[in-house]
Amino acid sequence: MSTLNIVKQLLKSRSPVMNKLESLADRWSEEKQYEDINEYAAAIKAVLPKNIKFISISSSPFGFTFAVEGDVWRVKFNASSVSVKCLKQATSAQRRTSASTATKPVRSSHKQFTQKQLHEAFEMVQNKKNWKGVVRCTLPNPGELNIECARQAIVHFTGSLPEVILLGGDRVRFRAAGYYATIGS
Repeated sequence: MSTLNIVKQLLKSRSPVMNKLESLADRWSEEKQYEDINEYAAAIKAVLPKNIKFISISSSPFGFTFAVEGDVWRVKFNASSVSVKCLKQATSAQRRTSASTATKPVRSSHKQFTQKQLHEAFEMVQNKKNWKGVVRCTLPNPGELNIECARQAIVHFTGSLPEVILLGGDRVRFRAAGYYATIGS
């Protein structure tokens, strides 16, 4: 598949990745005076497929730069449109190097939690009015292991990718689109 087709698939209208990216762009336009752009970079990295390498983020206009098979692309979100531009195309030698490194196994530190642990963690962060709704929750910091459990619980029960923000002091904020948004309801 060509890099252009990979990019088209990534930014396809109404795809889960594009919905998340547009949601982040909309939120940035409303909250940029209060939030750190680097938190958005982490959220973008979390939603991108493994074959796409995040490079950088820009705040005005909101967008990011990424690489696919050695080609470098930039996406910009404006009020009513999304623009995509290829900044640099890789040579054939660079593509071969990129392809050979992409097949190397990556070690994962993905911790497995029991259904009971996930359920208990989700009860802490879920939308209290409707568990299928948007997740917006700020809690005392429960520690790194419990943050990971809560993050996995949100993914497990809602299917949406959560944003986890470590706030000053000992608090943590969880945000996610929720079950309804994920299934397109």
